[in-house]
Amino acid sequence: MITPAEVRQLAVRWKRGTRALRIQEQPFGQRLVRMLEDSGTGRFATIDDPLEAAAFILFIGMLKELDGESPA
Repeated sequence: MITPAEVRQLAVRWKRGTRALRIQEQPFGQRLVRMLEDSGTGRFATIDDPLEAAAFILFIGMLKELDGESPA
């Protein structure tokens, strides 16, 4: 099962990765990191793979944004 600590570790790595992006792409990386940090990871505890859980969290956040909802 994925733990909140694993999601936090992913967010830290993605923050570092965001800094390596071109300046015009950095806001997108920052949005993804925010979605990951604001996810309430306890809801995704049944997913074993941290990357799969992160992808699921982000897809939900993106769909919420498309529907005009708050991504958190």
